[in-house]
Amino acid sequence: LPLEVTLNGQQYTSTGLLYDTVAPAVIGSLSPSCGPTDGLTRVNVSGATLQGGSHLQCRLTPNGGSSNDPGAKTVPASRSSASDGSLLCETPSLVASVAAYRVAPNAQQFSLPYDFAYYAPPVVSTSSPSSGPSDGGTVVVLHGSHLTPTATPPADPTCDVVCRFGELLVRGNVDASSGTIVCQSPANLPANGTSLPLSVSLNRQQYSIGDHTFRYTSSLGLSSVLPRSGPIDGGTLVTVRADDLRGGDDYT
Repeated sequence: LPLEVTLNGQQYTSTGLLYDTVAPAVIGSLSPSCGPTDGLTRVNVSGATLQGGSHLQCRLTPNGGSSNDPGAKTVPASRSSASDGSLLCETPSLVASVAAYRVAPNAQQFSLPYDFAYYAPPVVSTSSPSSGPSDGGTVVVLHGSHLTPTATPPADPTCDVVCRFGELLVRGNVDASSGTIVCQSPANLPANGTSLPLSVSLNRQQYSIGDHTFRYTSSLGLSSVLPRSGPIDGGTLVTVRADDLRGGDDYT
């Protein structure tokens, strides 16, 4: 629409400026829907009528607060290159909570809120076991701190949990009762005999801090057992030979 002004109700400017009217923005989903308290999570915002407007913004309010809450933080939004009309925003730092996520086309009128979970950055301290054969399949339990955030949206309690063995990603499962994450090591034949960094991510973007590793070992193949028999009450010392028994962390 043409936009001009007058100081006396008669003579108007003739600048040719235009003013656009846009429908209210509606958030349909966030990907990912969670991120660490130090921010920098790149969020894809999908929904309806998101890209109209000249001053696109995202605003996050801790603990589901209102858009005008003094604790709210606002960041610029950009139009996604995808054809679905989505927006991209990078989260600001915020306290651990379920925050209210909103978008605005004009830096003033914001959409209805959508849940986004902030959690303390996860830390991996140990894993059990910390080694396994290079053909994969080892069930690994990761221990540490902040591995199972409590402040998460009810519809998506674990966001997108993955374990990273070196550069290989596998799905992780949160065990809230023990505060651990369980995953299965991927096959990595070239890594035989080496230790690779092992980390986790709760949103498939930002990964845990720490220097924990997972060692890939040779696949076991026994060549001899001496002796091959003993009394039923036990006590026999048995020598087992194989191609390579080095590198394990839990010999049984």
